[in-house]
Amino acid sequence: MLARQFPTEVARATRERLRVEGLVDDARFARLWAASRAQGRGFGATRIRRELSAKGVVADIVEDAITAAVGDEYETALAAARLRRRRYAGLPAATVARRVSAWLQRRGFATRTIIAVLRAEGIFAGSISDDSDPPRSEPGD
Repeated sequence: MLARQFPTEVARATRERLRVEGLVDDARFARLWAASRAQGRGFGATRIRRELSAKGVVADIVEDAITAAVGDEYETALAAARLRRRRYAGLPAATVARRVSAWLQRRGFATRTIIAVLRAEGIFAGSISDDSDPPRSEPGD
């Protein structure tokens, strides 16, 4: 951004000065961002990882920030699903499963976590694939 508004040498010198003075710290930024998104907004690791990567934060720093901020992703997803499920009272179970699943996926939770949450809530839809469960063969296959 600085390079667009100022000569390259000025932008480079400014970035270096900010770095030396400790005002540019990707690790601190990533930790704060991940914490605010995980705890404040209830986002999962996948979404936070995507957001930080899009902001140019290197992978190692992203993973450290997520590890520190996300905590138990299953518990976060379960609480979010329970709140969201209330909106769909009276709908068929397959519809509830599809909507809750899609919502959790948009919030950045892993497929394995979503399936575990849907199973815990008793609304698992068999159409969702889970790599950890091998396909079951039906009689006559």
